[in-house]
Amino acid sequence: MLYDADIYLASVAKSKDSLEKGDLHYPKVARRFSIPVLMSNAVGPCDGFVGAGGTSVWDSEGNKLACMGADETGILIYQTEYNAVVKSLLILP
Repeated sequence: MLYDADIYLASVAKSKDSLEKGDLHYPKVARRFSIPVLMSNAVGPCDGFVGAGGTSVWDSEGNKLACMGADETGILIYQTEYNAVVKSLLILP
């Protein structure tokens, strides 16, 4: 259980199928505990499977505020004061 948490951060390594399950699960967590949820996922080949990307942020009501693409590497910065997200892509060679 979450106690006195202000934010929930999940660092995961999910395939496409698992990511679809997470997209259903994490908004429920946000609503249940009334806290924002940030999910950071792997991109590309990862320990015998392919990480599906899709790093996402949900607000405390379970609304998805931002999502990275399947092949995008970068960072989502969640600004709690404004309930806003800044998306910054990393360009890799």
